Formats: sequence, C-alpha cells, structure tokens
Amino acid sequence: MPPMTTTTTPPPSTTPPPKVKLMCSYGGRIQPRPHDNHLTYVAGDTKILSVDHHVKFPALLAKLSALANAPSLLKYQLPGEDLDALISVTSDDDLHHIIDYVRTIIDYGLT
Repeated sequence: MPPMTTTTTPPPSTTPPPKVKLMCSYGGRIQPRPHDNHLTYVAGDTKILSVDHHVKFPALLAKLSALANAPSLLKYQLPGEDLDALISVTSDDDLHHIIDYVRTIIDYGLT
C-alpha cells in the first residue's frame, strides 16, 4: 500500500495588518515666526490617527474630515523641507507613494 500523503494549509493569519500613524494638524494656520521668519503652524489641534497601510484615499479623507469636523485636504511635509513645500495628496496613488516612502525610510533606518 502506498504511503498516504496529506497537505495542510496554514491557518489564516491572526496578525493585524500593519498600521501607519499620521500626525494630523487642523483648524490652525501656517504663518512666519516673528523672530526668524521661518514658517510655523499655529493654533488649531494636532492628533495622531492610526490607519491600515492599505487604506484607500476616500476612506482616509472621510476619517480626517470626521476628526476635524470639517471638510479636509491632505498634505504632507517631507523631512528637511519647510511648510511652504507641502505636497498635496489627491488620490490612492499619491497616498500609497507617501506610505511606501515612509516604509522605505523606516526599513532602512533613515529616520
């Protein structure tokens, strides 16, 4: 009698999907500091929002709008850049480019 072979499939992953934490500022404004004229964000609120790495842009924008209790725009600041060089995020592609950029920085220890 030939040996019996069995195959098993691994159990579904119970590991939650990776998250990215976003520091979200809203309700304030960007203005130059009086003593050195560098741009700074004043007033408003800042909160941390944790989202799945695979979040879709419309879902993220809805979360941001709910957080700010107002329609929202999403912009980000690259390391070493001033606030006058904010980059707008307007699509899933834009959002996933920045998430991939951040993951690369973290993976290579460039923080």
